[in-house]
Amino acid sequence: MNFEIAAITELLPVAAGPYIPDAFTDTKDGKGITWGISHFINAGGNWRHSILTRFDCDLSTEIHDQDMKDHYYNYSPEFHYKQHGLSGKQKNRIKEQNQKRKNAN
Repeated sequence: MNFEIAAITELLPVAAGPYIPDAFTDTKDGKGITWGISHFINAGGNWRHSILTRFDCDLSTEIHDQDMKDHYYNYSPEFHYKQHGLSGKQKNRIKEQNQKRKNAN
């Protein structure tokens, strides 16, 4: 099976809650989504503060907004690693596993 790229996603919202206008209808194919809400945790550096925000997208069969499907950002690998880094506990576990493998050989 061959697939074609329909969109490139970047900076996805945390815990996205899309608005799905036909979610409870008996349509054979859904219309898709064009917006929803999400939240940012640790807003302003405070773990007890979250912000609800709207996000917009074109994942719909009715709207074709190419500007929402193109991507314009070229992030370095360091940027990605910074966003999803391992915890100190995870790093230590991996280091210990690697040391055991090294000693076994």
